[in-house]
Amino acid sequence: MLNPARKLQRTKKIISVLAKYGFEDLLSRLPWKLKIKKILEDENNLSLKNEENVYSRIRMVLEELGPAFVKLGQAATTREGLLPEELVFELKKLEDRVEPLEIDIEALLENELSIKIADHFIQIEPKPFASASISQVYKATLINGEDVVIKIRRPQVDEVLLADLALMKDISSILAHYSDTVERMNLPLIVDSFAITL
Repeated sequence: MLNPARKLQRTKKIISVLAKYGFEDLLSRLPWKLKIKKILEDENNLSLKNEENVYSRIRMVLEELGPAFVKLGQAATTREGLLPEELVFELKKLEDRVEPLEIDIEALLENELSIKIADHFIQIEPKPFASASISQVYKATLINGEDVVIKIRRPQVDEVLLADLALMKDISSILAHYSDTVERMNLPLIVDSFAITL
C-alpha cells in the first residue's frame, strides 16, 4: 500500500519543480491553490521560465522528477500524432543518463540472495558500467570463468514508482478537467496504459 507521507512529499516536490521551470500558470488552474501557494512560499523557488522554450522545460521537469516521469516521457515519444513535433523532439532526448548510486554490490548480493560471493563469483566490478533510472548494471565473472552482467534495481525504487504513478493518475485526471488540450490527448488513459507497462 502507498505510504501517504511519501505521496505528500512527492506532491510537494512536483509542485516545486513545476514552479521552478515556469509552470505557475498550470499550477494556478489546479483546485488546491492555497496549499500550492504555501508550498511555493516554503520552497522559495526561482523560476527558470525565460531560460528555455516550453518544450525543453517540460523535458527538464521530467528529468528532475526522476524514474517514473522519465519513463513516461520516453513512452510519450511513441505518440507522435498526438503531441506537438517540437515536444516529441525534446522528449526523445530523455535517456537514462542517471548518476550511479554508490552501492556495495557484493554486500547487497550476499544479503539479498543469502549467498557467499566467493562461492559463485571470481570477481564483481565494484562500479556499474551502466546506470539508469530504475537499475544499475555491473560486470562480473562467475566461478566457472564465464563473464556475465548483474542488473540490480535501485534501493526503494518500488516505493518511489508507486508514489509517482499514483500522483500521475491524480494529476492527469485533474488536468483533463482543466485543459481541453489534455482532454483531447486522453492523458488519463495514457497514464493508465503506462502504469500497466511499467
